Amino acid sequence: MAVTPSGDVLLFGGFGSSMPTLLSDTWLFNTSTNTWGQITGSTTPDARRFHAMAATPSEALLFGGLGNGMNVFDDTWLFDSSTKSWTKVTGLTSAPTARYHHAMAATPSGDVLLFGGGSGIGLNDTWRFNTSSQSWSAVPTTLKPEARAEHAIAATLSGVLLFGGNAGGDRWGK
Repeated sequence: MAVTPSGDVLLFGGFGSSMPTLLSDTWLFNTSTNTWGQITGSTTPDARRFHAMAATPSEALLFGGLGNGMNVFDDTWLFDSSTKSWTKVTGLTSAPTARYHHAMAATPSGDVLLFGGGSGIGLNDTWRFNTSSQSWSAVPTTLKPEARAEHAIAATLSGVLLFGGNAGGDRWGK
C-alpha cells in the first residue's frame, strides 16, 4: 500500500481469498470517510504479489513483484490519484532487475529509493527513481547492507532507514 498525494491509501494486487489466486485490482481507502472504493475501467499492472509501492509528490510508484507461474516482474507503474488511473513507465534506459520482496520509500527530495529483494538470488543493490524525469538510476555505494528480502524501509527527515529482513535461506528461490 502507499499513501497518495490526496491523502488516500492505495492498495493493489496481492493474494485472493483462495490461494494461490493473484489479484490485479486497485482500491482506494478514503481517509476522510473511512471507506474503500474499487477503481475499475483502467489499465492495470498484471496480477502480482510481493511487489513494492511508495508515494511520490504527485503519484504512487509500483515496481516489480511475483506473478502467476512464478513470473518475476521488472516493470514500473505510476498511479495518478487525480485521474484514478495507472500508467506503465516505458522507454527506460536503466532500471532495477526483476525482483520481489524488495522495499521502497520516498526520500526527502521526493524521489523513491529501492533496495534489495530477490529473484532467485539475494540482491543488495540500491536504485533511485527520479520523479521529475521518471527514470531509474543505480545508486553507487561503497558501504551497503548485505543482500536481503522482506525488509522494511521508511522515510526520515534526512533520508531513509532500512531495518531487518531475510538475508538468505530458502527465500531466494522462486
